[in-house]
Amino acid sequence: MFSFRVRPWEVSDPKSKAYVGLGAFNLVRASAYRQFGGHRALPMEVLDDTKLGKVIKREGYRTELLEGGDLLSVRWVVGLRGVIDGLTKNAFPGFDYNLPLTAGAILGLAYTAIYPVVGLLLPSPTARLLSLCSFALMVYGAGLLRRITEARATYGLAYPIASLILIYIIVRSAWRCYRQDGIIWRGTLYPLEELKRGVV
Repeated sequence: MFSFRVRPWEVSDPKSKAYVGLGAFNLVRASAYRQFGGHRALPMEVLDDTKLGKVIKREGYRTELLEGGDLLSVRWVVGLRGVIDGLTKNAFPGFDYNLPLTAGAILGLAYTAIYPVVGLLLPSPTARLLSLCSFALMVYGAGLLRRITEARATYGLAYPIASLILIYIIVRSAWRCYRQDGIIWRGTLYPLEELKRGVV
């Protein structure tokens, strides 16, 4: 799902707007980092690791996404609760606090990953066939990522469950952001209006 959002195969293409940055490890040439002002260019950006990649590309520097799983590993979170909590802070900012875009992503997830489960139960042979094709594509997609994730292709059958969890996280992230009028990070409240103005 991250790959569909980021389009890593286009990151190195200077004509593409695709960009990426990962908090665990961004390697940036010091001269370039100083020239565009480093993290001063991202003063209110919650996704500073990802948006660093956007700034680098916007400034005309070459970017690459390299796989180094055989060289190092980083434990991001522990367990499902850790995933939910970790992504709750980042999900709504990932859509630049844009409610229509957020709603569109939720509908897209529901349609592509959850509806095929419903389609299998419908009386229409066409609906069942399309649902089976969707599940085949989920398995195929997971198989393509096997080199990176080391997970079996059949994990693709869990995409509907993963999508339900992700939808919950996105809704929780947006709801929490509006409820507390911002994001609380390490004990500090960053107001929503300032965060919106600071989107890179």
